[in-house]
Formats: sequence, structure tokens, C-alpha cells
Amino acid sequence: LWDAHTGVRTAHEDFVLDYSRPASDPFWTIVVADPQRDTMFARAVYRRGAMTLQALREKIGDGPFFQILRTWAADHKYGTATTEEFIALSERISGRGLSDFFRVWLYTPEKPTTW
Repeated sequence: LWDAHTGVRTAHEDFVLDYSRPASDPFWTIVVADPQRDTMFARAVYRRGAMTLQALREKIGDGPFFQILRTWAADHKYGTATTEEFIALSERISGRGLSDFFRVWLYTPEKPTTW
């Protein structure tokens, strides 16, 4: 979103750029929701986390997506939260079952092909 704000490229273009990595790239082997000691600061954790948000945005639309972000920030200001809580909030606001979506993007150590 910052790249879009500054005119570098849209969030979708950033997504496509990262998604263009081949399925054999180690970028796709990290379980984003559970990075290990040696990978918790890997670029893939941050980039794939951002990709997950963009894929969610494209799946549910801007209205629900930005409502999720605003609600999440307000509800967890100065606190901590879990991935499961984010998924539950996303499902509640979007009115959609998103467990398969998040399983593919956050818990599967391979390049997503459907979501």
C-alpha cells in the first residue's frame, strides 16, 4: 500500500512481482504463520505476509478488506493477537469462510496455485 501511495507500483503489481517466483524457489518453502528461529526474519515471511493480505483484498473486495484492517488496528492497539484471531475477524467481517484461503497462504510450504 505504501508503494501505491508513493507512486512506485500498485499493491497488485507488487503481488504479481513476488508471485512470479518459480514454485521451486525457497521463497515458497517457509510456513509463514509459523516461521522458525532460522527463518523468522526471512524476506519471504514479510513479503508472503503482504501477499496474503493482497490476495485477501482481491478475494473479498476493498470495502471488507479495509474494514478488517481498521477493526484489527483498533481492537489490538497496544496489544497482541494471534493469526487465528485475524482469520476469525476476516471471516466475520467478510461473511465468508476463509479457512482454506488462509491455510493455502499461511500454513502451506509451497507456492499457492488456487485460493
